[in-house]
Amino acid sequence: MKISKIDDISHKKYKGKGKLIKSNEIEKDITEERFNDIEAKTKELFQKALDFYVKNYEKCEDQNKERREKAKNYFSKVKILVDNKKITICNENTEKMEIEDFNEYDVRSGKYFNVLNKILNGENYTEEDLEVFENDLQKRIGRIKSIKNSLEENKAHFKKESINNNIIYDRVKGNNKKSLFYEYYRISSKHQEYVNNIFEAFDKLYSNSHEAMNNLFSEITKDSKDRNIRKIREAYHEILNKNKTEFGEELYKKIQDNRNNFDKLLEIEPEIKELTKSQIFYKYYIDKVNLDETSIKHCFCHLVEIEVNQLLKNYVYSKRNINKEKLENIFEYCKLRNLVKNKLVNKLNNYIRNCGKYNAYISNNDVVVNSEKISEIRTKEAFLRSIIGVSSSAYFSLRNILNSNNTQDITNDRILKQELDDIYQENNKKNKLEKNLKLFFGNYFDVMRESEIREFFTNIRDIIKRIRNKIIHFEMEANAQNIFDFNNINLGNTAKNIFNNEINEEKIKFKIFKQLNSANVFDYLSNKDIREYMGKDVFSFINRNISFVPSFTKIYNRVQDLANSLEIKEWKIPDESEGKDAQIYLLKNIYYGKFLDKFLNEENGIFISIKDKIIELNRNQNKRTGFYKLEKFEKIEETNPKKYLEIIQSLYMINIEEIDSEGKNIFLDFIQKIFLKGFFEFIKNDYNYLLELKKVQDKKNIFDSKMSEYIAGEKTLEDMEEINEIIQDIKITEIDKILNQTDKINCFYLLLKLLNYKEITELKGNLEKYQILSKTNVYEKELMLLNIVNLDNNKVKIENFKISAEEIGKFIEKINIEEINKNKKIKTFEELRNFEKGENTGEYYNIYSDDKNIKNIRNLYNIKKYGMLDLLEKISEKINYCIKKKDLEEYSKLRKQLEDEKTNFYKIQEYLHSKYQQKPKKILWKNNKNDYEKYKKSIENIEKYVHLKNKIEFNELNLLQSLLLKILHRLVGFTSIWERDLRFRLTGEFSDELDVEDIFDHRKRYKGTGGGICKKYDRFINTYTEYKNNNKMKNVKFDDNTPVRNYIAHFNYLPNPKYSILKMMEKLRKLLDYDRKLKNAVMKSIKDILEEYGFKAEFIINSDKEIILNLVKSVEIIHLGKEDLKSHRNSEDLCKLVKAMLEYSK
Repeated sequence: MKISKIDDISHKKYKGKGKLIKSNEIEKDITEERFNDIEAKTKELFQKALDFYVKNYEKCEDQNKERREKAKNYFSKVKILVDNKKITICNENTEKMEIEDFNEYDVRSGKYFNVLNKILNGENYTEEDLEVFENDLQKRIGRIKSIKNSLEENKAHFKKESINNNIIYDRVKGNNKKSLFYEYYRISSKHQEYVNNIFEAFDKLYSNSHEAMNNLFSEITKDSKDRNIRKIREAYHEILNKNKTEFGEELYKKIQDNRNNFDKLLEIEPEIKELTKSQIFYKYYIDKVNLDETSIKHCFCHLVEIEVNQLLKNYVYSKRNINKEKLENIFEYCKLRNLVKNKLVNKLNNYIRNCGKYNAYISNNDVVVNSEKISEIRTKEAFLRSIIGVSSSAYFSLRNILNSNNTQDITNDRILKQELDDIYQENNKKNKLEKNLKLFFGNYFDVMRESEIREFFTNIRDIIKRIRNKIIHFEMEANAQNIFDFNNINLGNTAKNIFNNEINEEKIKFKIFKQLNSANVFDYLSNKDIREYMGKDVFSFINRNISFVPSFTKIYNRVQDLANSLEIKEWKIPDESEGKDAQIYLLKNIYYGKFLDKFLNEENGIFISIKDKIIELNRNQNKRTGFYKLEKFEKIEETNPKKYLEIIQSLYMINIEEIDSEGKNIFLDFIQKIFLKGFFEFIKNDYNYLLELKKVQDKKNIFDSKMSEYIAGEKTLEDMEEINEIIQDIKITEIDKILNQTDKINCFYLLLKLLNYKEITELKGNLEKYQILSKTNVYEKELMLLNIVNLDNNKVKIENFKISAEEIGKFIEKINIEEINKNKKIKTFEELRNFEKGENTGEYYNIYSDDKNIKNIRNLYNIKKYGMLDLLEKISEKINYCIKKKDLEEYSKLRKQLEDEKTNFYKIQEYLHSKYQQKPKKILWKNNKNDYEKYKKSIENIEKYVHLKNKIEFNELNLLQSLLLKILHRLVGFTSIWERDLRFRLTGEFSDELDVEDIFDHRKRYKGTGGGICKKYDRFINTYTEYKNNNKMKNVKFDDNTPVRNYIAHFNYLPNPKYSILKMMEKLRKLLDYDRKLKNAVMKSIKDILEEYGFKAEFIINSDKEIILNLVKSVEIIHLGKEDLKSHRNSEDLCKLVKAMLEYSK
């Protein structure tokens, strides 16, 4: 039963009770109103039709589908009537329906079959038969009342109070029964007693049932096909019953008579068994008696049993496909005993940390931590964690620019000054610094004085430091809405010039023109159509965060499939990729601009009109059965498009499991069809010429040549008349929001220049997500700037940027020097040219160079930019990964096949895929064997071609670099969480020790000890021995005494890794040992990242707790749903390279 989510209603926890609140009326408790409405609607729904009791036919096997569909249609006309609590049946069917083999498996429960079958066959039924429906109604109403009571009892869990103990200080403590229990064990000196009581309670419940526990373990660990859930339940209840006393009215009365005296109850009822005694104490007495070391022990049996029962639910009763070995590791007696202990210890530690967390977040005394506050805190913390990658990526880029091996924090004023002093001692280092600056910011540093460069570095340091201290060091004052404010940073002229020269109207229009040309627009539009498009359309950089609006890509990909059913056959997708690119670019800009503005405007009624049309089309296409999927949406009366989408989103969240037989969610499918049909009608009326594009002229290459001259400074826009005319016609809107900005946006721009494209994409997504969750537009300007930066993927114009033959030669097979009979790496232009020369043909492949020059290779530029050339070279050498001459030969042959229509394996695969995608089984028919072989050969050639291309063009090494950085950023995120949890753990337990906060303030000393957090935490641990002996939050270190937190957070892995990624993960798990879920998340998160990049990894933890990487393999791509028609996303060589990277250390 869904109580919240619908109609913008949510459950909130307050001091007195839990309430249901509407988002726009937060002062009003509508719990009573909501439940009265639900009860009325439940009765109303109950009195509708009996088709509810027939199982859905959409997802069932073919042999059952027709029978159930008939039964659904028949019972949809059979109504239940309730009059004075008497139930009668009203059958509106005019004749009896014959449904062959209708049986009890066709109904939701066997108890309904008898009466439904009688109604279906026209037989007489009795009032007794109808009692199943009466019981069903009463059960539903009883459940509603139970949920209402549960919601009201679910009140705020924490409150703040002032403590006067010579000094006044604030402390947060729990506000419910469970919190009273944990509060007793809040201080470290009681933690061993807590653990002992868990073990004692576990043994009380289960050690005396040795044979029954063995039976339970035996049943649980059977093979899944032999596992009997009923027997397992019975075996477990047999164990519990030995520790339970029957709880009847008589015992309940005695509890009420002795409500404040548990000892008296035990005197009256001395035979109450352990589990029942524990349940009674926890439910009725824990908040009535003074807790001491004797009385508190009564709670443990109840809490232990809850944990064991939950493990059974999660791993056994749920019928999840869990292997036998895992079940043995959970439910073997000693392991289960230890696991339950760990879970309850985790919950105690979470409670203490939550006390510290809410103590820090709430400023007023005696304030309850209600739902709004918890939601606000969670949203803030999730958002700040999501941009850890931004902070660590910018920090790493600063290190690369300085070419620094310093293991200390280089955003420290003193450390940065030392680095620059050292650089300006030598000309070589100074020249290297200027080259590195150009890689990130462009050509602004040739004639700059030392003082100006130092000023620029101070600006960059302050920008990074501002967000790094708030995120990595978890600054309590950090606000999710002002993380990029950059207040009080005085930007120098260099920083301002870079922004003004790059972000101006002329540059932005030129970048748009470049995009248009790159998408082949000027080849597929006539001059007349170009002028018309530019005259009508406006390029906007404003983000439109509207829930449930499908992306353009999603609707465009469905055009061909829905051409007939949506009556959009005039929309033709071009066959050639160049035409498709042009159509996508032009339509995408309209979709996110003018179309959404018009389509979602309530006043014109277009959205509702199209919605009705989609439902009508669906109804007409299902006239034969009279049943159509979209019927459920007909009665939604909302006319505001955005509110209508919110209702559909709510229904979607409630019915997320409801997927039709083809695996397409009805709700998403419905919305996509509305927008696709609406967009088609919009384009047909205003941009009809875009529905079918054909090549009409050849201008791309001409424009490319002219733009190169402009970029090189050889020509101005005025010198290129045709290009200039088009650029002048380009209209951009609301750009003043960026151009007229203060230093804040300037700082944000400089930060973006330090990030790679992937990090920028993720930042954009995180800002959009935050705005939706917080229902604000706080990052509108930052998102506009991100959209502008993405016009050219954040590329930097660099004059005289060169890749050397030696740098390329790092990743090419060695050449043999006959004179000395030794192999050596390529270092000269001549050696590189010779490598590119074909053995048999004598022709040059011209991939890395031409007759005169070495080509600028963008992927190698990226590797060089982030200072990874030497590290990736060492990792490659580990497995002898290199580009071979035979790779170039094979690649050249495949490229020639692509030039011929008959052998173009992409075109062959595309044609055959289109031919068989609707009925893929047909490709296996005997008479289609030739097509099957062609398809298989095509995907083999595509895989080989893509893998060779990625290797030869350094895409694989660029991907490896990106993967490595992503993993390092994720590990930094875990150290930030550790620092946050440590802070909350210490302030939660030691709320009266006011100087504990000094540990986390880099400006202060703790008990005379300065330095970083790890150093000051060591001092704390040595001061409080009880805490040291009873707490798992250790300052874990490597063998050389380097704190794990510092090694990871300061990027000391680069450029020369002393410890491998695997060793870092291993030590990080040890650092996070205080929280089992967090500890396990380390390996899972790395596996998830690898899967995101197309790899599957298998990690093993050996008996010494070391992480071993068993294998890395590529994700497979299955074609036409056939296991034997598959390809691999990544090459075998790249998989070996990734494994070597994770294992590599100096």
